[in-house]
This record gives sequence, C-alpha cells and structure tokens, in this order.
Amino acid sequence: MDSSAPREDMQSLIEALNRCSICELLEAIPIPVFIKTEEGIHIFCNTSYLDILSISREEVIGFRIEDFAPAEIVSNAVFQDECLRVANYKGMLHYRTDFTDKNGKRRYVQISKCGLPPKDSRGHWVIGTVEEVTEEVNYHNELTEQHRFLRTIIDNLPQLIYAKDLESRFTLANKATALLATGKPDSSALMGKTDAEFFRPELWVKYYNDEQDIIRSGKPMVNNVEVIEDTEGNLRWSNTTKMPLRDESGKITGIIGIGSDFTQFKKSEEQLRLHATALESAADGILITDRTGTIMWANSAMSNVSGYSPGELIGKTPKIFKSGCHTEDFYRKLWRTITSGQTWKGEIINRRKDNQLRTDETTITPVSNEEGRITHFISICRDITDRELLRQEMSRIYTAVTHSKDGIMLLTKEGRPFFVNKSFVNMLGYEMSALPTELLEAIYVSDESEDTDSLPPSEGTRVRRTSLRTASGDMLPLEIRDWAVKDNNEEYLGQVFSLRDLTDEQRHAEEQKMLEVRLRQAQKMEAIGQLAAGIAHEINNPIQFVGNNTTFLQSTFADLTRLIEAQQQALEKCASSEQVKEVRQVAEEIDYEYIKGEVPEAITQTLEGVRRVSDIVKAMKDFSHPGTKNRQRADMNKAVGDAILVARNEWKYNSEIVTDLDPALPNVLCLAGEVNQAILNILVNAAHAINEAVAKKRRDKGIIKISTRTHEDEVQIVIEDNGCGIPKRIQDRIFEPFFTTKEVGKGTGQGLAITYDTIVRKHNGRITFNSVENEGTTFVISLPINGKTEK
Repeated sequence: MDSSAPREDMQSLIEALNRCSICELLEAIPIPVFIKTEEGIHIFCNTSYLDILSISREEVIGFRIEDFAPAEIVSNAVFQDECLRVANYKGMLHYRTDFTDKNGKRRYVQISKCGLPPKDSRGHWVIGTVEEVTEEVNYHNELTEQHRFLRTIIDNLPQLIYAKDLESRFTLANKATALLATGKPDSSALMGKTDAEFFRPELWVKYYNDEQDIIRSGKPMVNNVEVIEDTEGNLRWSNTTKMPLRDESGKITGIIGIGSDFTQFKKSEEQLRLHATALESAADGILITDRTGTIMWANSAMSNVSGYSPGELIGKTPKIFKSGCHTEDFYRKLWRTITSGQTWKGEIINRRKDNQLRTDETTITPVSNEEGRITHFISICRDITDRELLRQEMSRIYTAVTHSKDGIMLLTKEGRPFFVNKSFVNMLGYEMSALPTELLEAIYVSDESEDTDSLPPSEGTRVRRTSLRTASGDMLPLEIRDWAVKDNNEEYLGQVFSLRDLTDEQRHAEEQKMLEVRLRQAQKMEAIGQLAAGIAHEINNPIQFVGNNTTFLQSTFADLTRLIEAQQQALEKCASSEQVKEVRQVAEEIDYEYIKGEVPEAITQTLEGVRRVSDIVKAMKDFSHPGTKNRQRADMNKAVGDAILVARNEWKYNSEIVTDLDPALPNVLCLAGEVNQAILNILVNAAHAINEAVAKKRRDKGIIKISTRTHEDEVQIVIEDNGCGIPKRIQDRIFEPFFTTKEVGKGTGQGLAITYDTIVRKHNGRITFNSVENEGTTFVISLPINGKTEK
C-alpha cells in the first residue's frame, strides 16, 4: 500500500508550512529554545525557556544572560559564548551546568548552542536549546553514592572478598585481601595481577588450579579449608568459597571468592586442649560430679591430696572425705547453696585415705546447661597448709615492697596496674586509681615488635633512664627497671616496674661536672694570669718610657717653637735682607709652618695610644689576676668596660658596641674576677653570633648593646645582640656543661655553664635570656647588690 501523500496535498502542506513563521515553530517546540545576537542580547525565547528559569519574557528579551540568569549559569554561558566566537561560530557546543531555581531546588541542565551565519551586516546569531537533566544527574549521583557505599561495606568486612578474570587476575579486592597479600590496605596494588606475585609457589599454584577448575566446570567450591600466608610469613586458616562469575548472558567471565579467617577457632580448639591439660596438671585438686554429687572425673592432684587414685574416686560421692569435724547442718547449707545455682567457697576439714586430716580451701561451682538446669558441679581443693605458707611469704614480700625506697608498680598481663607502693605515689604524686594513661605509656615503652594490645613477656630485666612528669608538673629523672613475672609453667602473668629517683645522682653528677669545669677554668685562668701578668709587666715598662719621653717632647717642642719664633723676630730686626731671605727659604724648604702645627697633634695622638695600651694592660691584669678570692665591692660599669677592651679582637671586625651605663650604679659585693669572666663570656658569644650572621650575609654589620641599671636590690647587666639567635630546640640546654653547637676547635661548651654557675650558684643571682632565631638574643645578668649567700 502506498503511504505517501498525493503530490497536490504535499504541495499544499509545504505552502502552509512556509506561511508559518520560524518563531511560531520554535514556540511550539517543548524544548527550551533561545536566540541571541553576537553581543549576547536575547531576541527570542520560547515559553519552555521562560518556564525552566521561572521568569517572564519581558525580563529576557533585550537583555543579556548576566541580567536575569543565576550566577552558576552566567559564568558557564559567558565562557562558552567566547569559545563559540573564537571558533568563528562553527560547530556546536554542548555543556552542563547546575543552578538553584527560585524555589531553592537544585537543578541541572544541558545547554547546546551554535552560530547562525549572517544574512546581513548585523553579525552572527546564536541559537541554543536547554534540556533539563536533573533526574539523570541525580540518578548518576545516586548510583555513584551506592557504589561508594557498597565499596565501603566490602572494604570494612573482615572476610577476604575478591574477584578475578579468566586468567585468575584480580579485578576486585577489598582491604582485607590487600592487607593479606601486600601488607597494605590499598587494593589497587592487586589489580591486574595474579597470586603468583604475592604468595609462595606451593600456595598460588593450588589457588590457580582450583580457580581454573571452577571456570572450566562452572561448579562452585564451597567451604574449602585452605592455608593462607600473610606478608610476615604467618600461616593462617581460611574457610573459602569460590564460585563462577557470569555475565548477563550466563557466560563465565571469572570467579568471585569469599574467605573467612578461622585461625582463631583453630587456636580456640588448641586452647581447649591446653585447658584440659592444665586441669590435669593443675596443682589444685579438681573433682567433677554429676547433679547428684557422684564423682565423674578427678585429676592427679586430687589423688595426691586425698590419697585415693582416680579409679577409686570415680563413682563415689564426696562423703568419702568426711572427717566428722563438721556438723550435718554445715553440709546441708553447702548443698542448698550449690543446688540453688550459687558458688560456695570456704574451708573444709577432710580425711585422707590414710586417715590423716587435711584442711582444704574449697570452691564448688554449679554448671548449668542452656536451659539453666544444673548438670554438674566442679570442686577445686587446695591444701590450706601450702596456702598459709604462700600467704606468709606474700606478706613478707608485700611488706618489703611497700616499704621499698624505690617506687614499685605491678601490671597485669593486659597492662592494667593493680599495685603501687607508697614510694611510687610519693615520687609521682598519683594514687593507683588516678594514674593517667600517658604516664603508664611513658613508664612502659614496648619494643616495635611487641603486641601493643597486651604486655608481652620480655627476656631478662630492661633498664632505661628517662624523665616523667609528676602530678605537680615537675619533670622527675628516673631509672626504670622492669621484668616479666611468670608462673611455674612459664606462663606470662604480668610485669614489675621499679622506679629509682635519680635527682640526687644527677645533682651529684652535675656538681662533679661543674667542679671539673671550675677546675679547668681555674687552671686556665691561673696560666693566663701568669702569662698576662708577665706580658703586662714587660709591656708596662717600655710603655712608661715611651709615655714619659713623649710627654717630654711635647713640653720641649713648645719651648723650641717659642725660641725659633723669637730668633726669627730678632733676625728680621738685626740681620741683612739677604740673611733674612736665606732663613725664610730654609723655613719654606722644611715647611716649618706645617711642622709647627702637626707635631703637637702627632705627640698628642701618641700619648692617647700609650694611654689606650695602658688601659688594655690594666684590663688584662684585672681579668687574669683579680687579686683576691674574697668578695669585694666591684664597679660593674668598669667590668663592662674591661670586657669590651679585652674582647675587642672578637667584635671589632663585624660589630659596633653601643653602651648605656648607669653612672649612679652602686658597687656590687661579689667575686670580681669571676663576674668579669661571666660578662666576658656572654659578650664573646654575642660577637660570635653576629660573626655567624654576617658570614651568612643576613646583615652587613651587627650591633651589641650593653646597658646597666638598678632593679630593686639588684644590679642588672643587659647584653643584646642582633646576631643569628639561639634555635628554639636547644634553648633549654645552653647552660649545660660541655654543650656547644660550634665547630670543633671553636668552642668547649663551658662558657655559659661557667657563667650560670658563677651568677646563679655562687652569687644567688639570676641569668635570663630571650632569643629569636635569625633576629638576635638578649641576656640579662642580675646580681644582688649586697652579695647574697651562695646557693
């Protein structure tokens, strides 16, 4: 049947279509459509376009997208329009964007746009459509979230879950599988690889053959018990199910496997055997009876306690042990207690087979089934004599531990403290019930190989030294010893920790170090003193000659000048012009006027140099040979000046010294020589810090500011530099003896230690500092004016 329309009908349809305007056609399209000029001004949009933006036509026509659309749409639209313009309006652009409509709903749209070639000089038009894809995007996001959710579930399951292709290469693996194969939870390391890259040949070959059998036969392998190996070489048991993985058409595309680690169940089975062995080898006598009291089982210890063999006991009742020492009411109460489901504990006097009486500490426990019905009784007996001996021994041990000078702490094998003695509480300030977790962790430092879930037994005694923070916030130096406690079967029971206070030992060690430093310093100063005194004496004599002779030349030259001038005046009055001319010529040749003016200045400078040499010599004598070991009043301003002179060679090249010395500063009662040395040490350190900063080109030249002042009953000497500063990590160690950060040969680590010893310990003063790395350091020396008693 011919379904085409007659030609005359088709022609009429085409003519009718031509009579329709393009705008009418676009308005009828259910898809949002817009047309705008090359400049972005909208000249047309259909109703669907207005509906999707929830605006009116008056808000669109004649306006740019920036004038009415949400910001999210605008930013993308402007960028895509520019891309279309750069492409000369060839081709079509597609992009997606999201926006929040006027009702607050988040919506997603796909926009397609292309250029219309110009028909006149008005340039290109841009025509575009807007398709809402909110449901599609939300569905995609939901699928993505579901995938993420399912992946999270799989990754957090303890079972091994994985999938492989036809070549047994991993296509999916959860974290548990990745941890087993690689030791890390990143499953991406398995993708595309086979078991051959992670397991020993005898293991991966078996895995591969099993999987290929499943792929060939299509039959699953269910609850297969197999051995697996982790990255540390530990063998574990796994209950594994593997089944074929099929696509939608039913074709096998690989396998999927699920494995459950039941190593713990294996261990539990072994534990049951160990428990049975332990019951048999227990030191306590153990009886198991049925609910009527008939003996069903007895261990060897029960035979030793009672004198009856297990064969003689089985089938009997505990009445066989009756001694006649207890009333019938005693046994009735015992029986009522255990038949009511309660445990009975107490002491019973029993009779052995040889008629000897024994006192047993007995515990009888009822055993119930799932319905709560009592089926058996378990009786555990211990000879009280052994218990009493043990109790006495424990009492002696407890007394010794309680009164021990060292702190003692006992921990269970799970790491929980169950005893601390008085010394432990006095040392750290914590009762056992209030021990903070961080303190316990600091006391017990496990090896990296040890299990952190419990305290494993260690071989021998571990000894270490550390410092712990007490309840008052002080750091207490301690020697900590710990060792494992085991029972007769070498089973680990817990740990003993012994804490010895090292405060006195460290103080003694520091005093010994400081004595050594003082001795070295005294020897050095004595040698330097002898040398400096000799040098000063040898320099002093010739300097006196030079000074005296220069002073003589100074006064004599003035007399000679007066004589020469008087002679010149007399010559001009009496001599002939030729003679006067000759004298004037000689005066010009020797430049008499220059000599007359410069020689006095040269003599004055020479005398100033001699004075400076004398000052340096005197400062050397004061530093190297203070003259007395007794305390005396000393001028700290003079001490600062002497230190500047003596240390000149350290600071003159890279530093400038600025002083602000209080002229009314009172004299300080002190050991002058040692205080001088302390000031010199800090000044030299400041110079070295600036030299280092200059060497690193952090500054061209440094400044050392030294000031003195009175603060209450103290004199303070402030030495500030803009050198390299002290790194924060070592600021708490700078006063330690022999600690230095300088290169070998450039520092002994004694300067600041001696300074601290001199100011703080010998003079009961204070030395504080503030330092910022790469900016500088300020030291403040505070000395009691009246010389307080040495600490």
